[in-house]
Amino acid sequence: KTTGTSAWAAVLLLVLRAITATAQNTSEGGNNRGVRVSMKDRPSFRAGKVFRIDLKAKIQTDVRAFSPDIVTGEGSFSLNRARLGISGRLARHVEFELEREARGTFGGSPPKHPWKDAILASDYFDKIQVQAGKFKIPFSLEQLTGVADLDFIQRARLADDLAPAREIGVMAHGRFFKRGLNYEAGAFRKDGEN
Repeated sequence: KTTGTSAWAAVLLLVLRAITATAQNTSEGGNNRGVRVSMKDRPSFRAGKVFRIDLKAKIQTDVRAFSPDIVTGEGSFSLNRARLGISGRLARHVEFELEREARGTFGGSPPKHPWKDAILASDYFDKIQVQAGKFKIPFSLEQLTGVADLDFIQRARLADDLAPAREIGVMAHGRFFKRGLNYEAGAFRKDGEN
């Protein structure tokens, strides 16, 4: 457990060092066509149009309070999500994404499946994109919707229990008729982590 925390801390320090060094070079009149750092939506490293890598973090916590005071076995604070990840693009047609649940590292309950996404995708053709790795199975709209975009705080119990979540596989997807018709089809190792 200590080595995992140390590894995350070391990665964070290296990323922060790279950000400050690159930002200094850019502010001193460096070449914007070379390696640069952007902080528009999230920290992003770019090397022209050849390479891009974005850093991501998601945190979700719950705090409970009762009146009159009630003592529960869960406590008054829980860390539901603490995800760290990267995403990016290589050349023009290859995208990648890695995301890991790290709540066990930060004091939350350890996840059953720590790796959430590990995706390599290609969009070489206009009407068909192919991706492989570990990602959400295209089955349930509620499972495919990100937690930040749900109408309620938690997913419906039915979606959690019946719909498959993430699994290792290969998928083809795309759009036709000016995005009027979408399709997704894939082959997966099992029927999801749920």
